Amino acid sequence: MASITDPNVSVRFTSAMEEIHNKQLKTYGEIMDTTTELCQSHRQFVKTAHDTCLKKSKDDEILFETIQTFKRDLEEKNASLKEKQHAISEVISEIQQKEMQKDDIIQKIEKLKEEQAKRKELIVSQNKANKDRLRNLQKARLIFQDHLGMEIRTILGKTQLVKGEKLQFVFRNINPSDQDSAYVVTMGIKEDGSYQSKLKTQKHPHCMSENCCNKKLVCSVMKVWLPSQSIHISLSPSFKGYDWQYLIFSVVKEKIENTKANHQLIILKQY
Repeated sequence: MASITDPNVSVRFTSAMEEIHNKQLKTYGEIMDTTTELCQSHRQFVKTAHDTCLKKSKDDEILFETIQTFKRDLEEKNASLKEKQHAISEVISEIQQKEMQKDDIIQKIEKLKEEQAKRKELIVSQNKANKDRLRNLQKARLIFQDHLGMEIRTILGKTQLVKGEKLQFVFRNINPSDQDSAYVVTMGIKEDGSYQSKLKTQKHPHCMSENCCNKKLVCSVMKVWLPSQSIHISLSPSFKGYDWQYLIFSVVKEKIENTKANHQLIILKQY
């Protein structure tokens, strides 16, 4: 063991202490460097974590806003869907009503078709009846014109009571023994549609003896289709000769068919 008084011992001790001190300083420096690195690393980590949290927070806010937007859109779409469902129900109801109307229209069309078919049948029957009437009127024309020598004239009335056209029936073959004697029947149409009639002879205006069957025929016929009371008939303002003839023949035929004076028909058959 070395002595304390040995000068080398003090030097060695001082050297050992310095070596120990240097080691401690080195260790402390390493610790400080490590601590500094750890602090910097921690700060960087905290900063990174903070930035990440901020970004996450912003992303969450955007996500929440998106969710709210989706909710509002969903509510609007639900409201629109309800409106469309209501509109669809109304359209369906309207379609059902139109279907009912369609059925009614189809029934009406079928009914109209049936009525039209009946009208066609009626028109056909009326045309047939008109043809038969025309044949009868042609026979009546032969009787009046060929056998009685009837001539129809239209004259213009100038009196206040009778204005417009008047119709004259001239029978030239009434009395076979007197061919020059003509019987004239005049009928005038008033403004109110009624008419007046007058019967006379050209030779003897006041002579209306009924000793001849032809005279009886004329008198009877004129009494049938020209009664004493006024009858309103619808005529155009100006009739041509054929229209007047057709009118008179129609009236004569109808009146003779409807009257109960059978002796007139018997007299007509004689001619």
